[in-house]
Parts: sequence; C-alpha cells; structure tokens
Amino acid sequence: MKPCKVGVVGTGTMATGTAVLLICNCYPTVIHGRTEESCEKGLRLIHESLDDLIAAGVLSQSQKEKALGYLVTTTAYEDLAACAFVIESTAETIETKRDVMGHLEAVCPPETILSSTTSAISANEIAATMLHKERFMVAHSWNPPHLVPLVEIVKSEFTSQEAVDREVELLEDLGRVPVVLKKDAPGFIGNRLHHALFREAEHIIEEGIADADAVDKTILYSIGQRYSSIGLMEYWDHIPVSLQTNIQTYLFPHLCNADKPGKLLTDKTATGEDLYDWTAEKSADYELRKRKPFYRFATVKLKDETK
Repeated sequence: MKPCKVGVVGTGTMATGTAVLLICNCYPTVIHGRTEESCEKGLRLIHESLDDLIAAGVLSQSQKEKALGYLVTTTAYEDLAACAFVIESTAETIETKRDVMGHLEAVCPPETILSSTTSAISANEIAATMLHKERFMVAHSWNPPHLVPLVEIVKSEFTSQEAVDREVELLEDLGRVPVVLKKDAPGFIGNRLHHALFREAEHIIEEGIADADAVDKTILYSIGQRYSSIGLMEYWDHIPVSLQTNIQTYLFPHLCNADKPGKLLTDKTATGEDLYDWTAEKSADYELRKRKPFYRFATVKLKDETK
C-alpha cells in the first residue's frame, strides 16, 4: 500500500502511539488536538515514545528526525479534509465520539475511512448519528499501539466490506495484525477474555486460595509463556475433547460467575489502596516490562542515514 495522509484525532496515549506508528512507516500524519496546549502535550508524548524506541535499539536518532518530518499538528478539523483515513482516539464517551464524527463528516469526503480506537463502545451506537455510516468502524488498538500488533476491527451493521478491506490493508501495511469480528459485542474479543481472567483472579484472592503474588507467578511461569507461542483455541482443540469435558464438568461449578465487580475491587476502590507498593522505581520497571515483549513488533520503514 502506498503511504497516504492519515489523520489522528486526540493527543493522549493511544492517539500519540498511533501517530508514532504512522510516522515511523512514512505516512504523512495530521494529529488534531482541541487546543494548542493539547497539541504540545501530544508532541511531548510522541517524542517520549520515539526516544523509548531509540533506547530499545529499534530506532536511530536519524530516523526519529525523519519520522517527525511526517507529522503536523492542528486544532482545525478542516486540516483533516485531505486525509484518506482518520482515526479517532478521544475520551471514552459516546457523546464525545459522536461529536468528533460529526465534525469529521462535515469536512471529509464520503470516501474517507473513519474509525475509532474505543475499547468498549458499540460501533452501532457511534455510527447511529452519522451520515455516511458505511465508512465507519471500530479499530481497537492495544496500548501502546505502535508496539502491540493486534487491532480488533468491529463493524457496525452499516459498515461496507470495501471500508473494512481498506482498513485491513492499511493496518497490514503498518505491520499490525487485524482481526475482524463477525458482529458487534461489548468488550469485543480481547477485553472479554482479559476481564474473565481478572474476575477469576480476584475470586481466588477473595476466597483466600492464594495472594496476588502467587496469582501473578502462576500466570508468568505457566500460561503466560504458553500462550505467547500457541493459540488458546489451538490448545483447547489439541486436548482430547473427552478430557476437556471431564475437567470442565468438574471445575466450572467452582469458578466465579459474578455479574458485577467483586469485593476485592470495590474495597480497593473505596480505600484507594493497591495490591502492591508502587514506588517510582517499581512503576518504571513495570512499564518497561510491559513494553519489552512488544519491541520486536515495532515496524520502521524510515531510511537510517547512520548506516
């Protein structure tokens, strides 16, 4: 795919990470902020992400300078009119996202593909007030989007296949791994799996079965490693179905089936306490460990003048 102009609405973590992904792959990028101050904040975050890639050995200083040459900021929606794609990454409220789409539809031609990085809001609900509903979809990236390759594409009932195909082509050219859901569903795929695991982990702690450290070590040194190289459903399918049936028949009655947040979470919310002691050093180490497995997925098409 030949690089084309792409707009990004928002200046937070997800928006700026998306911008980093685009400019590192030679896509002219226009990032829209509500104010000059928010644009300045967005630029700071972009510089921090690029510097992090340099520290990780993914990017050179020469490539950083080239990447920034593909970036402009604006507070005017009109500056997004020439974009082939616009990616919205603003506050997680239906009102905000509908407002942004209204502004975009006022300036962008019908062929511009519009998407939202929302992690939970229904594609149908966002699209409901749009004029050209067929060109909109959710394209949910994971944090940080310039490193984590997965993007969940969620069509509304109005989204055209042509729009989906174009979005997939863009994402694949950026080195992302798009998965297209068959229908809109709360939490999509990833967050449904993620929060099911959270729910059971909280239940284990609440029931006094184990503490948080034991839960984390169990993930880190067993299934976390396993599912970095094989698929969950591959594993499910490779085990004899008779064994799966026996295990689930015995185990499922003992698992948490709560339909609201549990006591551990509500108590921590009320007291403001954490499970761990988050010193500045521990937080920095955590953030680095969170990014580290994904540096290998960073895609950079910029020429390196130092080589």
